Amino acid sequence: MTVEATKPAETAEDRLRSRALDAIRTCVLEVILAADEPLRTVDVGRLTAARLGLELNEEELGGMAAVARMVLDSDPLFSQSNRQWD
Repeated sequence: MTVEATKPAETAEDRLRSRALDAIRTCVLEVILAADEPLRTVDVGRLTAARLGLELNEEELGGMAAVARMVLDSDPLFSQSNRQWD
């Protein structure tokens, strides 16, 4: 029996969530690379929201910053030792 045979089928919702997180991760990376200086997490969230064309209030921007932090923390490329934001 192969690993694929035992792996549960991915739902459409799972695929959509994965694509959304990939899009946010890509946008966050673009924001970090475009920055001239180290950024705070809240700045990354604010700039990511702007780049995605989202009109968010201050509370929602805080949530976006938390999502940006989550996607970065889940990616080994953005380990704590390599971090240039926070």
